[in-house]
Amino acid sequence: LYSIKFLHVQKSLLLGVSGDDGILLYSWDDVQALTIDPSKTPEPKHHFKPPSLHPKMEINDFDIDDDLNIFGASEVGCKWNIESGKLSCSYASSKNGYLHTIKVLPSSTFQGGHSIMLMGGEDGTLGVWDKKCDRLIEHVNIKARMNEDTSLSHSCLPSTMDQDAFNSWKQHDHLWISHMEASESCNWWNLCGGAEDNMGRNFGGHLTCWHAPTRSLAAGCTTRE
Repeated sequence: LYSIKFLHVQKSLLLGVSGDDGILLYSWDDVQALTIDPSKTPEPKHHFKPPSLHPKMEINDFDIDDDLNIFGASEVGCKWNIESGKLSCSYASSKNGYLHTIKVLPSSTFQGGHSIMLMGGEDGTLGVWDKKCDRLIEHVNIKARMNEDTSLSHSCLPSTMDQDAFNSWKQHDHLWISHMEASESCNWWNLCGGAEDNMGRNFGGHLTCWHAPTRSLAAGCTTRE
């Protein structure tokens, strides 16, 4: 298993997990009952299996929206309807890169009336999708955006940005995204992941804060072992 989180579905509190067998949603009451009788194995209330074209893919992350859809991230992004259990759509990353994280933003919180879903993974690209009509809005390559943003010059970097870290990210051949979270207003997207060169050597992790309306890097720091 790779991910776990609480979900509110039709006034019920569920505990969801995802991994090699798809996404499973358990009643939290059933899980709590294990503390009284550990011999009782809870049965999942819902089980969303990988699509037939990708029967062995694992689900690394998942999220739900207000319309009873559940989204999973793996070789592709997937959307199932919770009530029917059926797969309704799949989403490709920009370079068909492996996906690590997926995030549904609350409806009516984004400019233009879009209902947004974000995906990120190995290719270092943040996919921004209109989930209502399953339409790609754009792919944001975070390394390319760093290099293009002239406001992040030597003298204009935000005070919270480590200059050495920023130069390091710009020089390395590849950045990848492992997880992301949005602020309550959804105007700020926070990404974390790793940096590595074309030989696959790892240069530590990156944590960055992006201004969503302008897709610009506002702050960041690096972690090193």
